[in-house]
Amino acid sequence: MPVASTIGSNDWLSGVEVEPDLPTSAIVTLGDSITNGFRSTVNADRRYPDLLARRLREADKGVCRHAVLNAGIDGNQVSAFYGTFGQGQSMRKRFRRDVLAQQGVRAVLLLGGINDIGEPTMAAARQHRHVDSNALAGHVIDGLREIIAQAHAAGLRIYGATVLPFAGTQGAYSAAGEQARATINDWIRHHAAYDAVIDFDAALRDPAHPLQLRHEFDSGDHIHPNDAGYRAMASAVPLQLFACAPHAPAATSTAPHHRP
Repeated sequence: MPVASTIGSNDWLSGVEVEPDLPTSAIVTLGDSITNGFRSTVNADRRYPDLLARRLREADKGVCRHAVLNAGIDGNQVSAFYGTFGQGQSMRKRFRRDVLAQQGVRAVLLLGGINDIGEPTMAAARQHRHVDSNALAGHVIDGLREIIAQAHAAGLRIYGATVLPFAGTQGAYSAAGEQARATINDWIRHHAAYDAVIDFDAALRDPAHPLQLRHEFDSGDHIHPNDAGYRAMASAVPLQLFACAPHAPAATSTAPHHRP
């Protein structure tokens, strides 16, 4: 770098901004450890946002450029209604900082909710209580609805992803939690005001056992994908959603729901 220099302290690099030579727009992938790529091959850029960026780079063909910003945080929750169990503020609270404050953002791809289900389930089990599936789902849906409204108010396209299967997950899975996931996914597919829906659940679930991840996509903990699973997630995102034209209309995804 022409401005490279040596400093006598340890700094934390939170981002890099560049001046592009082609029309460029940024896509923020907002989520939890699945977006952050937990249990993917370390330092191999095999998280689904990395693989999506690679697909876009190959498709752009020198006409424009897309930057994919990974805003996934391990253990993160959409609403954290029952308390913050993982790292960072909830997606609802950090949306302004981690999405709206980024330069050149045109679209958001949001995957979240599994920690809002699993973490309160484990906390309730430790206290010998049961969780209410409707309450779990309702708090996630309220948080997603608020995020969608924030995105649209800022003029951004926002694409919602269905929550992945998690049967077999140690401690976090329960019948009530599965019902909450089904309720959330039904809302995402049929009622949410997303500009389009990306059905990660359909792409990664086992056809013979739809409450579970497909074996070849399971990292072994039954909730996080492996490298092949993250590749399947990236492949499930329709690239036409991110057309080069600055104001191109959103295209139909595999499970669309367009806002009025």
